Amino acid sequence: MNAREVSIGEFTLGGHSLRGIRLPAIDLTAIAKACGGPLDGILGVDLLEQLSVTIDLKRSVARLGVAPPSASEASLIADMEQAVHSCSEAFNNADADKLAFCFDPDFVLSSPSGELRGREQATNHFRKQYFSLTPHVHLSMSMNDPRAVGDLVWTLYDYTIESPSVHTTGRGMMLCRKSENHWYILSMHESPIESSSNRAQ
Repeated sequence: MNAREVSIGEFTLGGHSLRGIRLPAIDLTAIAKACGGPLDGILGVDLLEQLSVTIDLKRSVARLGVAPPSASEASLIADMEQAVHSCSEAFNNADADKLAFCFDPDFVLSSPSGELRGREQATNHFRKQYFSLTPHVHLSMSMNDPRAVGDLVWTLYDYTIESPSVHTTGRGMMLCRKSENHWYILSMHESPIESSSNRAQ
């Protein structure tokens, strides 16, 4: 449009709403081409501040300011964390059958090296990649900023996988769902920070 400024009656992002906003009208065509996709707009620092957004540059994550979880949400999150801890133990014990039951049938694992889809494909990957090693690899995982919505919990996490022949550290985001009194991991998106392998060829 040909205008210097546009007025927006109400702007909503997450659970935050701003009313009566006046924004500069800028042609974003050149920026969109540089980014490789269409852009509807750019949120400036002043608007992000009004929406209580914090940007974690270390993890490349933006967070909306939200109220602390309620007692019921905190209980749900604690229940999920206990279930995921049990899954980590299954991984560390190379118990593929128990680990498989942690994943939703349509589980998705995304990482820079590719994507795994489905409980069986993911379990076979871990069995082949790690469970044949002696001694067993050890997975350590710490969750950060978990959030509950209904029967879903999503959380950021830091992880380390170590053995005499393997060392991997990274960060990720995980989505879990409780169904029939059991937690299932729906998806994991991982970004390794450091990875090395000394396996014999």
